[in-house]
Amino acid sequence: MEIVVMPGHSRPEYFKVWTELIQKANGASDLFYLFCLDSGYDPKYMDLIYDFPFECAYIEMPECSLGLGKQSRNVLNGLVAAAQNTDNLVYYVEEDVFIGVDFFRWHRDVHNREKDLFCSIGTRSNNYKYSSDGFPSHYFLSHEVDYQALGVCFKKEVILDLIYPHFNDNYLTNPTQYCLRHFPNSIIGKIWTEQDGLIRRILELNKMPVAYPCLPFAFHSGFYGYNRQPEIMQKSYEEKLKLIRDICFNPVKMKLVSEPMGESYWKDSIPCELDLTFDKLKRIEVEKIS
Repeated sequence: MEIVVMPGHSRPEYFKVWTELIQKANGASDLFYLFCLDSGYDPKYMDLIYDFPFECAYIEMPECSLGLGKQSRNVLNGLVAAAQNTDNLVYYVEEDVFIGVDFFRWHRDVHNREKDLFCSIGTRSNNYKYSSDGFPSHYFLSHEVDYQALGVCFKKEVILDLIYPHFNDNYLTNPTQYCLRHFPNSIIGKIWTEQDGLIRRILELNKMPVAYPCLPFAFHSGFYGYNRQPEIMQKSYEEKLKLIRDICFNPVKMKLVSEPMGESYWKDSIPCELDLTFDKLKRIEVEKIS
């Protein structure tokens, strides 16, 4: 059984659209879904979880006095719980990562081909310069420290053997101090120490490849949130849901709403062809080779 981990806290309107896209994905009904609700979460999540059509469970994180608390504890707890209960793959897909119809199929194929991956990521790499010629295969391997928490798939062994040992009270109490002590030679800045920074350091230390698609099977739709236009968070659920439906699937509107925050925000949120099938990508691959 493969497990999808989805953390949530304050954006149930994103979760609503996310569940609609999940139901269109090939093989989605064969997966188990673990919803990780952080302390103080919006109760609207529960209504949506009760209506979710596939097999699922949820975890509610209690309040905690540890220094980091919030997001990192919730995400890492979900990843570890999933790895301990799957026989193979764990998908980590946040609510603002909108997946395409063959998102899961692509990940499975890559992990079947590549036995020593750190992970596969179904979105565009933010650090790789894509050429117009594409790639000789439907994915490429990045050997740089190239991790982003945007549509990720791990084999359970990577989580249990490499990530789980760092999910402890010492890290959660003082993540910066912990990262500086355990990864003293890291080139990553000391201010980036939440779970994605921790995982990036683990990748850096273990020097394992990360797989990306030559054409993305998902995109990051988060044009607002914790550190992106927080004033939007004051709007009603219905208003925010309308904004998402109106903006997130339109490249021009996404660029307009994201560009004022800086180029990196726009590059991080380019809508892709969600109807792209694995078979179509393979045909493109054959045509490029021939």
